[in-house]
Amino acid sequence: MQKSKFFGLALLGAASLWLASCAEDETNPGFSRNDYVGNWTMVETSGPNAPQNYIVNVTAGQAENEIKIKNFGNQGSAHTVVATVDVSTFTIPLQTRDNIEYSGLGFPDGDLTQVRLEYTQNDGSGAADVRATMSR
Repeated sequence: MQKSKFFGLALLGAASLWLASCAEDETNPGFSRNDYVGNWTMVETSGPNAPQNYIVNVTAGQAENEIKIKNFGNQGSAHTVVATVDVSTFTIPLQTRDNIEYSGLGFPDGDLTQVRLEYTQNDGSGAADVRATMSR
């Protein structure tokens, strides 16, 4: 009798652990490209043009994990940088837009109200590190 109680409690404990491991991780829910779509306020805190605030518009790209950020660097709505969305970050792969080279990363907070950006830009005069935050 005591063995079956112990076995029952052990089974219940194992099932609880298994169910907890299957629950979504609330600190990193994993965002898709559609979660980023919309207008954001960009605040550059460091870099050659900082400080500056401006609006960027994020749209879905052609690939399922691609976003397009229009007005990146406050260079006008035609100035669009492409990024690849991963579960917990997005990557700005090396690309050149209007003779400015960009590459970097974006780190969203847990509810996707802010994204911290760390990227490099080079307009031909040398690479500069830029730190910015996109907020809704």
